Amino acid sequence: MHRLTLVGCCLVASLTQSPGVAHGSQPEGRWIGTVQFRGASWPICAEFPAEQDHALLGLPTLGMSHLSAPLERGDDSLTITLPFGLGIHTLPLGGDVLSSSPDEEPDRVRIVLERDKVSPPEEQVIRFESDDAQLVGTLYTPALDAAAAGPLVVCGHGAAPFHRGTPEYRFWAEFLTRSGFRVFLYDKRGVGESGGNHDTATLEQLTRDLIAATTVARNAAGVAPDRIALLGGSQFGWLAFPAARAAGVNTLVLSGAPAVDPITLETRVLYEVYTENGVQGADLADAMAYTRAYFAAARDPRFIRPLLDMAEQHRGSGWITLAPIPAGSSDLAWWTTNGGCDPAVEMRSFGGEVLAVYGANDQTVPPDMNAHRLEQLVAAGGGHAQIWIAPGADHRVEAPGGMIEGRFQFPRLAPGYLDRVEAFLNQRFNAAD
Repeated sequence: MHRLTLVGCCLVASLTQSPGVAHGSQPEGRWIGTVQFRGASWPICAEFPAEQDHALLGLPTLGMSHLSAPLERGDDSLTITLPFGLGIHTLPLGGDVLSSSPDEEPDRVRIVLERDKVSPPEEQVIRFESDDAQLVGTLYTPALDAAAAGPLVVCGHGAAPFHRGTPEYRFWAEFLTRSGFRVFLYDKRGVGESGGNHDTATLEQLTRDLIAATTVARNAAGVAPDRIALLGGSQFGWLAFPAARAAGVNTLVLSGAPAVDPITLETRVLYEVYTENGVQGADLADAMAYTRAYFAAARDPRFIRPLLDMAEQHRGSGWITLAPIPAGSSDLAWWTTNGGCDPAVEMRSFGGEVLAVYGANDQTVPPDMNAHRLEQLVAAGGGHAQIWIAPGADHRVEAPGGMIEGRFQFPRLAPGYLDRVEAFLNQRFNAAD
């Protein structure tokens, strides 16, 4: 299998339980608030499904929603276990505010929640065909916009097997519907309720899935192509440009998007793996020669036997444990089919606007190899790409957590990332009004 398994982002929806019930009873529905520690705070939302032993959490700072958290219900309290080491919290019942640990205990993590005043979006489940498979998605429409043809964001996938319940994917519907956008999420081929085979899906097939998703969402939402954006990360970068051309879409939001073919990208990634593990000099030359032979075998199976002989020859070398060694031609199948997929032609054919975000520390899609090339290729076709390289962020545009200035910090999306996405979409669609 190919190694590009870190995918970017995608989106998702508000939770849809009924509003809270009378004081003193078990709360249901959606609550929003903050996690507080030593003067710092982070937003959180919590859904309490009726008579369930878990809550569904959203952490906007981390770009996740619908995280399951263990929940114990008492006669006059709820006890919830938060993720990421934030501890177990007891929330006394009896009002429209749920709060753990008192204000005078600043060295303890505290959670404070109040009932959410924003109505959840309307949800429409849509089943649609793509090639030989039936795929399933959900169109989320902000409640106040149900009768209007507002802008639509279709969220696609990276390489990972994401479905509508995946926290990193669900988040986007949550975030964007609150900003007034319609959002369409769909289970990736072979994942969730969608048919097909995820493991054998090609980039061309996944592109056709994205085109089909965009078409069915556009028809259901009743919007024109110039009121649609495609959003996604990582592997999605290979799908977005041809899908946009086919669907007539001229707005893209990308994170960690490759601007070179998969083999060129993976060769660079393996070079970084070797050097970061101390491989240098003649050993590095041998490692890179082997890597080139590996991809030559993907193009022509006659080279598999010489490749395996080369791996055996270097069995005692430290770098060989870092290199991909195929058991046979099936291990190279993805690279054989997709490895030469150069996005240059499609990028040069795109005349619209792109927001392309990269993490400065992205080791999966290094920004120095991809960001400037994407910008140049899009410009060559008359389009325009806004490039932002987020300091200290990784492939998911996530910055590390830990203690910062003596305060606990969540791992979090790079500060300013979501603001840039929202501002870009607002600018694009307001300009189209």
